[in-house]
Amino acid sequence: MTERDDSQEINLRQYLAVVRQKYWLVLIAIAVAVVPAVIFLVRAEPVYEASSRVLIEQSRALIDKEGPRTPGIYPEIE
Repeated sequence: MTERDDSQEINLRQYLAVVRQKYWLVLIAIAVAVVPAVIFLVRAEPVYEASSRVLIEQSRALIDKEGPRTPGIYPEIE
């Protein structure tokens, strides 16, 4: 195996030192990416729209003199 030369190896601390020195540049890069995306998403019209309706039918067969046979369901009797 070959020995590594420590002078040529860049470690994580050196990367973090560079990022700390240029933190404003990192913030500007993030803002340049995020701000237009947020503006686009807020102004975009929805492409799809959905709606649903539930139709519940009352069956007279479930209603007898004692009340409904299904527990928890109390249909109105006209």
